[in-house]
Amino acid sequence: VNSFPAYLQRLDDNFGRKFIATLFSAYFGGKGALLSFIGLAQLPYYKKTLGVTGRDYQVLGSIAVTPFAMKGVIGAVSDAIPLYGYHKRNYIIVVAVMGAMAC
Repeated sequence: VNSFPAYLQRLDDNFGRKFIATLFSAYFGGKGALLSFIGLAQLPYYKKTLGVTGRDYQVLGSIAVTPFAMKGVIGAVSDAIPLYGYHKRNYIIVVAVMGAMAC
């Protein structure tokens, strides 16, 4: 039986309703509503407090999401091309150093 109600029943049997409620509230509350509220407050904050124009706000937003958009490509490259014999370890070290230097 591969259906969503059966999946929910297995979750309930294994973890209980409290876990399911926590899981759904964290996902939909934290990722959905909270990110929407933050997104609504960003543009006025950037305009009034930081003096950024709407155009520059869009450019900054595009730059901010670029690493997330490249996540699939970076994962495929690190899986296909080992760096000094390791597929993930050295890529993580390189990116951590780059992130520390960016601060």
